Amino acid sequence: MAFEVARERGGSYAGRPAPGPSSSAGAGRALLDRLGDARGTLRAAVDLDLAGVASEVLGEALDEVVRLKRTVAAVEAKVVAAVDRGGVAGAAGAVDTIALLKDRAQLSGREAKRAVQLGRRLERLPGTAGALADGDVGVEQAEQVARAAHTGRLGMPREVEASLLESAKSSTPEELRGEVKRRELAVDGERLLKDERLAYSRRSHRSWQRDDGMHEANYVLDPASFEAVNTMIRAFTTFDPPDTPEELRRTQEQREADALIQAAHVALDAGAAPEQGGEKPHISIVVSADTIAGEPDAPPAEGQWTGSLSNAALYRQLCDAGIARVIAKGPSQLLDVGRVTRVWSGSQRRGIVALDGGCRFPGCDRPAAWTVIHHVSFWRRDRGPTDIANGVLLCVRHHHLCHEGGWALSMDGHSRVVTVVSPDRRTRLTSEPRGIIPRTATTRRRTG
Repeated sequence: MAFEVARERGGSYAGRPAPGPSSSAGAGRALLDRLGDARGTLRAAVDLDLAGVASEVLGEALDEVVRLKRTVAAVEAKVVAAVDRGGVAGAAGAVDTIALLKDRAQLSGREAKRAVQLGRRLERLPGTAGALADGDVGVEQAEQVARAAHTGRLGMPREVEASLLESAKSSTPEELRGEVKRRELAVDGERLLKDERLAYSRRSHRSWQRDDGMHEANYVLDPASFEAVNTMIRAFTTFDPPDTPEELRRTQEQREADALIQAAHVALDAGAAPEQGGEKPHISIVVSADTIAGEPDAPPAEGQWTGSLSNAALYRQLCDAGIARVIAKGPSQLLDVGRVTRVWSGSQRRGIVALDGGCRFPGCDRPAAWTVIHHVSFWRRDRGPTDIANGVLLCVRHHHLCHEGGWALSMDGHSRVVTVVSPDRRTRLTSEPRGIIPRTATTRRRTG
C-alpha cells in the first residue's frame, strides 16, 4: 500500500493510506510524482524575495528547512536501500550501489558509502527512520544510533534503538557519540580497547602536489593521536582583531592552516627534532649567487620538497637563515662546501627581541618565539645592512604578507615605529615597539 506523508504545523509526520493503485508500478509512479512536486515547491521557495521578512519568521523558516532537510535524508535512505536491495547497480553495469552513487550522484566514495550504510541499517530500525522523517533527529544522530545498533555491543538492535533514540533527539552528534562510547566501555572495556588498538594501526598520512602547485595532505588518526594534533593546532590558532582590514581577515580554515605552519616553524627553530645526517632538520633551499643578487635571467631557487620558488618566497626565507657557500665546476664536480653562517647573529636577535617584544605587524600579538627577523631593506637585493636598525620581528604569516602578499613595510630607524601599507595603497597601519627596552625607557621618563 502506498502512503502519503502529512504534517500539521508544529506537529509530526504521520503516514496514512494514499489514494491510487497499490501495484509496484503505481507506487513507483506515485513516488516520482511526489518527489517532483516536492522539488517544484522547494524550488519556488528559492525564488522568493526575503528582504524585509521579519526575523522571527526567518527563524521559523530556518527550523522548517532543517526539518525538511532531515525528511529528505529519510527519503534518500529509503530509496537507496530499495536501490541496493533491488539490484539496480548490477542492471546499470555498476560494481555495487556505492559505485552507482559515485557515478550517478557525483558523490565521493565516503559519502556514497555513508548513504548505503544508513539506508541498509534504517530498514531494521523503523523508530529511527521515523524520527528522521519527522525531522526530530539529524542525519548524524541517526547514523550514531544505527551504528550502535549494528555493532551489537549494547544489545539487540531494537533494544539499542529504544535506549538511545530519546537522547538522539536532544543531543548534538558529539554528545551522542560520547554517550554511546561510555555505554560501550561500561559493557565491554576490553572490546573498546581492541577497537582503539585497531584504530591506531590504521593511522596514516599522505601528501601530494596538485596540478595548481598547491600541496595537499590527508591524515587518518585514532582519537588519542588526534587529540594531540588538534590541541597543537588550537594552541597556535589566533583570531583576527575586530579592526582587522577586510583584505586581511581569514576564514577558520586559513587560521588553522596558519597555526599548523607556525607550529612547524616553532618546532624546527626549537631544535627539539632528532638529528638527520648529523644536524638538526631544517628547510633547505638551493639558490645561485646570481639569484640572490637579483640578476636578470638568473635561475629560480629550488626547495627540497617543493621545486622552484619565486624570488619573493626566496627573499622571505633568506631574511633569517643560515647560508652555506657551495662552489661547483660544471653540473657534477664540487670544489668547495663552506660552513653554515647565520645572517643574523645570536646577539643581534636578542637585541631585536628586547626592542620589539614580538611580531611588529600592526594588530598582531604573537610572541618573539614565533617570529623571524625581517630585513626592512633586503640585505642582498637592496643592499640593506644586517643590523638592528634594519631588522624587525614578524611572525610567519605576516612575514609572508610582506614578501609574497604585496604589503609594504617600513620602519623609522630611531623610534622603530613600523608602518605597513596594503597592496592597493588604501590601508595604512602603524605599530609601536613593545619590547622590554621601550617599556623600561617609557617608565623612566615618566618617573624622572
